[in-house]
Amino acid sequence: MKTRTEGVAQTTLKEKGIIKVDADGHTILDLTRLHEVSDTDFLKCRNVGEYTCGFILKFRKSLNWIELITKK
Repeated sequence: MKTRTEGVAQTTLKEKGIIKVDADGHTILDLTRLHEVSDTDFLKCRNVGEYTCGFILKFRKSLNWIELITKK
């Protein structure tokens, strides 16, 4: 079960085009877009406060290892 913060974060990431669903119904996470969107852009979204923004930033930081592996 998702918490309210997780739900708001997911909705925000969908609104910013970071989480997408393709024609086959697969959910795609755009890591490049996740790192391009600034913290202040997240705060401009509806129902996003400091706590939700912190949650998104923690999520972003937890995915940094993928970026390190794919860069050459």
